[in-house]
Amino acid sequence: AGITLFLFMLGALSIAIVIPKENISLVSGLMEALKLYLSQYGLSWLLPTLALLLVVGAIAEVNSWIMGPVKALYTTSVHGNLPPFFQNLNKHGMPTHLLLFQAIVVTIVSFVILYMPTISTAYWILTAISAQIYLIMYIFMFIAAIRLRYTHPHVPRLYKIPNPHKGMWFVASLGLAASIFAICIGFVPPSQLSTGSRTIYHSLLFFGLLVMIAIPLIIYQCRKPSWVIQAEEE
Repeated sequence: AGITLFLFMLGALSIAIVIPKENISLVSGLMEALKLYLSQYGLSWLLPTLALLLVVGAIAEVNSWIMGPVKALYTTSVHGNLPPFFQNLNKHGMPTHLLLFQAIVVTIVSFVILYMPTISTAYWILTAISAQIYLIMYIFMFIAAIRLRYTHPHVPRLYKIPNPHKGMWFVASLGLAASIFAICIGFVPPSQLSTGSRTIYHSLLFFGLLVMIAIPLIIYQCRKPSWVIQAEEE
């Protein structure tokens, strides 16, 4: 985790050193930095090649982003946490209905671009919402870790935090505090971004986060025994 954090910080700082902060674009900041670096050494001809490699890497990354959540959702649907409609598989074993539903949701959410003054602002909001939703999951994980230490202390684990109770409370509390702090930071836009109306900005983040939290809770409360796929049906 420390190495990953260091590499991300190094990349961000390298862009910040080259490009003035008021000119940094969240969308094209990396390409602008590469263009400045390469032009200094007479290697501008390398820019299209690097851009192509970045596109290939982005496509591969998006592929994992698309399939990872869908596969996880299908696993939960098998255990009866989603309606039977989402349990449909094609001949290649892919949950097609979940893929289509994901595409519809992402398309609707992407319309936030229409209400923002710049692409960078829209990109920031979408990134902030996705990060906040991700951190909500970690908050639940930290709470679950504390609870399981008391309710199932003798279950074999691959790794155990030293000092059964104090150690768990210390580590989980740090994780909870960091997650809550990061969620709050998402509501504070960077100073160089033009967000337009602060009311619209905060409303999009708050209600977007609220809806994303409410949907799984509502589905969980409405689940039925008939939603469970029997072993012979899988």
